[in-house]
Formats: sequence, C-alpha cells, structure tokens
Amino acid sequence: MSTQTANAGYVLIQSRNSGRIKSAPYAFFNRLLHQVREIIPALVQGASYPLETLCGEEYWSSLTRSEVILAGECMVHMVLHTDHLPELELKYAPRTGSLEWGLK
Repeated sequence: MSTQTANAGYVLIQSRNSGRIKSAPYAFFNRLLHQVREIIPALVQGASYPLETLCGEEYWSSLTRSEVILAGECMVHMVLHTDHLPELELKYAPRTGSLEWGLK
C-alpha cells in the first residue's frame, strides 16, 4: 500500500501486520519522514537504532506520549508498506518494547 490521503490533511497508515489502518496528520507524517531522512547518512551498516535516535533528541522530546506512539506507527508504515525509506528495514521487533531500525 502506498501512502494514501484519507482526506485533506491526513494520510492512511497500516500496522506492521497490515491488520489495522488508521489516519495520521499529513504534516506530522512528513515532519517525521524529514527527521529520519536527515539522519540516514550518519547511520552505521549493521547497527540498529530506536526511533528516538533516528528522530533526534530535540524533535523526540517535543512529542507528547500519543505522538510518540503515532510516530512509531508512521515509521512502521513508511518502512514496511511504502518506498519512502528504502534504505531502512526493521531490525528488531521485541514482543514488548521499542522497535529498532537499521540500514538494509
């Protein structure tokens, strides 16, 4: 599924197993995408990173708890269901805790 617009100002995002679809504010989705794209050149091959690291401390600390959760859901969608971040893959998916991402 590519990123689709739900209605003006929102995008549809899929969960990791594609079982759930929800909407996210378009501006939030794009800001997160921009934050992650900025850090990609500094990533080390073979390493894995939590989303907090990929977003940067300043941006991450500005997020509310619900935005942190939404950021994780958006990241899953971007990496697993679109070609927005073709350089990245899901490296570690614990049953509980933070997902980790890394270079393909």
